[in-house]
Formats: sequence, C-alpha cells, structure tokens
Amino acid sequence: MDGNEIEQLRTQYADRIRREVGVRSAGLVRGLATVPREDFVGPGPWMLLKPEQMGRGYQRTTDANPRYLYDTVLVALDAKRGLNNGEPTALLKFLDSLELRPGERFLHIGCGVGYYTAIAAHALLPGGTAVGMEIDPELAARALKNLAPYDNADALLADGSLLSGGPFDAIFRERGRHGSALGVAQPTLRRRPAARASDRRPLGACTAAGRELHRRLGALRRHRRRLHAARNASWRRLQSTVHRAGRYLSLRRREARGDRKALAASLSRR
Repeated sequence: MDGNEIEQLRTQYADRIRREVGVRSAGLVRGLATVPREDFVGPGPWMLLKPEQMGRGYQRTTDANPRYLYDTVLVALDAKRGLNNGEPTALLKFLDSLELRPGERFLHIGCGVGYYTAIAAHALLPGGTAVGMEIDPELAARALKNLAPYDNADALLADGSLLSGGPFDAIFRERGRHGSALGVAQPTLRRRPAARASDRRPLGACTAAGRELHRRLGALRRHRRRLHAARNASWRRLQSTVHRAGRYLSLRRREARGDRKALAASLSRR
C-alpha cells in the first residue's frame, strides 16, 4: 500500500470507531486517523486476536500489509506472555470518558508500546502533555522510541502504582491480560477537580513522586540530546577517516605511476 492508501485507511478506521463508540473528542479521532499503528506494534506479519473469536486464539496475518491493523483487533506484543496492543473501541471509550482537553497533563500507566498514549497526546494540543509509564523494561524501551517523534508525549520505565498523581489532570491505568476481550483488565480512570489556570502548578510541583517523575523525564531528554550529539560526532569522525583514506590511496596510486611531480604537489598541500 502506498502512503495515500494508508492515510485513507486510517481515516476510515477513525471514523468507524467514532461512530461505533460515540467518541466525542475530535482530538482523539484526529489521533486515530494520524498515528500509524504499524510503527508501534513492530513489523509484520502480526499475531491478531479478534474479540468475537477469542476461543480461536491468535491468528497470524498472511503478510505485512498494514490494513490488518486498522480493525477492532488486539495485536500481540509478546504472545508468550499474553501482552497485547489493546482493542481500539474499548480503549477509545475509556480515553473519551476522561474528557481530555487542550493544555492538560495526562498520565497513562501501563502504556505498553505507547500507541494509545500518542493518540491521547493529540487531544491535549495545543499546550498539553502526555506521559506514558511502563513497568516492563522491554515495552518501556519500545514506547520511549515510538514516542520520540511526538513533541508533547514521552515515556519512562517506572512503577505507576507508586505515583499519587498530583501533577496530572487525568490518569488512565491499565493492565494487559490475554484473556480479556478488551486487552485491558480493571482499567482505572481518574480526573482531578477542575481548577483555575492560576491554581495549576507545574509538573513535579505537587508531590515528591511528581518531582521524581519530572527529574526522570529531564534526565531522559538530556540522554536523548547526548545520544544525538554522539551520533553526529561519530558521523563526522567517519567522514574524516574516509577523506584521509581517500587521500592516502590517491598518493599511493600516484607514487606507483611514478608521477613524482604530482606526488610532490600533493605532499606540499598536506
């Protein structure tokens, strides 16, 4: 499928879920139509669970065409452990009930690979932020990588049960379970009472856990900047090495041809 076909498929997928669930948030619908699920769940073929066919277990797609993902299916992240990217109609119903608004701060505990965190982040624009927390190291690493392109979303490896939730306007806590037709078990949704803008404190100013979260997010961003700088430095060193090797080979060729005049001119420019 080309890019236009996939974009059209996502738009149809978002509209279908909006109608089936009655999603009221235009931001969530926009996120569904924009966020590429295939970038989050990994390369295909995929192992899928259909809620109406749970007894049959996972079914493997015949190829890696993204069209399989834009349906009301769960996608295996780790089939052996029964960890899935949840079924979209259920997850969007929960997220929509939080009434996420632009400028708010949203915490997604048990974010998996970050797909629904990225969708929620669209509902918070402009000015809002979404943070995904994941206790599984492998999933947390994938979420951090997947959310890197999103300016208002981030992820970290942490135990969400230790956070009291002071600095956030809305919290969604989920736990994956193989046997659940929804892909989540016992979801918890919480909104704090509305407050005036002048009463809202910055992220990390409310609780000790919030301050620790803010510190860890800052450390992650600094780590990303260091990795980017190191990658650029490595590339510059490689270019310099290639350049020097090219000059050396050129000199050797001239020396072999006995072109002493050209050799002397080249050496004088070193």
